[in-house]
Amino acid sequence: MRAKAEELLTSTQAELDWIERAQAAKKPQRRTRRGAKRGDTKKRVLDFITSASQPISPSQVRDGLNATGEPIGSSSIYNTFKRLNDSGEIERVEEGLYRIAAQNGHRAEEIEETESLSVATAPHVGQT
Repeated sequence: MRAKAEELLTSTQAELDWIERAQAAKKPQRRTRRGAKRGDTKKRVLDFITSASQPISPSQVRDGLNATGEPIGSSSIYNTFKRLNDSGEIERVEEGLYRIAAQNGHRAEEIEETESLSVATAPHVGQT
């Protein structure tokens, strides 16, 4: 009788182990953000556009960011560009090309004009 009880206990333990493995396999895996912070994509995109010397496309930004840091998907880039354009932080200069739209209340081309004027009208060294 003891042998039969031990056999039943072993069988029950094996079945319990099988049930636990099956339940563990069913649990959905939690997705993690791999250390990214909220708003990190926006900041990275804006920094990249700001550093560009000429208007830039979303795919150029995506490729540049993916080459230099944590990968960002195409949809994230395009969604970020749409939000930045809608909020007026960037502007479309021609089909598919964007640049920073304003700094301190001035449009980018106004800043360029002001900088060229200030260089032309700046006093020369030695003049007072």
